Amino acid sequence: MTGKRSHMEIEIEVLKTIGAGETLPTRIMYKSSLSWRPLHKMLGEMLERGLIEVAPATPTGRRHYSITDKGREAIRSFSWVERVLNGM
Repeated sequence: MTGKRSHMEIEIEVLKTIGAGETLPTRIMYKSSLSWRPLHKMLGEMLERGLIEVAPATPTGRRHYSITDKGREAIRSFSWVERVLNGM
């Protein structure tokens, strides 16, 4: 893929990152190649839509994110569309 990533592509990348086991926001940010503000906004949007969930903050204030079934379904659907559009 070339050029800039679309908002949807970035969301799928964040979902894949969380699904692969990265649960801390800083790790998600680095693995998804995002800066803090866009990631923070996106995580809020994804929480509202039920694609991810967040565990209660730890005593140190750390938040851990996890992917929901709806988020996994979004990844599968996006991957299917990519395969169809790429002729595979």
